[in-house]
Amino acid sequence: MKRCLLVLLVGTIACDAPPPATRVVADLVLDGSPGTLVDLRAAEEDLGVLLPVIASRPGSVLRVWGLPQDPADIRELAQVRSTAASRPAKRTVVAHERRFVQESTERLVPVISAYLSEARLTRSPIAESLARLLLAPVPPGTRRVVILDSDAAEESDLARFEAPRPLPTTEVFLARLDRAGILLSGSACGTTIVFAHCKPRPGSAALRRYDGIKSLWTAAANRAAAHLEFTTGPIPVEAVN
Repeated sequence: MKRCLLVLLVGTIACDAPPPATRVVADLVLDGSPGTLVDLRAAEEDLGVLLPVIASRPGSVLRVWGLPQDPADIRELAQVRSTAASRPAKRTVVAHERRFVQESTERLVPVISAYLSEARLTRSPIAESLARLLLAPVPPGTRRVVILDSDAAEESDLARFEAPRPLPTTEVFLARLDRAGILLSGSACGTTIVFAHCKPRPGSAALRRYDGIKSLWTAAANRAAAHLEFTTGPIPVEAVN
């Protein structure tokens, strides 16, 4: 009887335990072009949101990328991967996650600072770089989030969003993406893309341009089946969870 009761209790505990949290692959892309308002403080705010989530889901990864002058040169600057705590006790898990966040921050901040101080960009090939980044492998069943610390102003042979040039129409922009084979229909299915620290410049004309840029990216993301968000501050934790 005691043995049967023990089996029943263990079975109950196993059934009631929550399923393992979905692993996350987060790609943080830094735009070091002159026009963007992104700086080290903004990137640190994103790390403050991302790293605790990565820590709480063992096997999750945060990769940091620097936007290049030429999209073919996009490269990963650094990455951190979380691990499980040595024991499931809550105190052990909490201490393990805090240590991961602290050590990862200490590792990533100098890398980010070096990129932002050394970047000498005269272009912002956001779309082309994003397309190449999306080719980076992600394990099946993993939630993917791309965070672009950028003003979203594409400046490349594909499109020029900076004033005073007029913005392309949605039809023209999508046609150019088609010809370049970028963000094609369904190509980013299941991916969340967030333009973080993406703030309009002062003035009514700048605000209208900002809204127009958002509209163009929204059309491209919808076609690629990606979920797109814009925020004037750091990435919201809801976008990662």
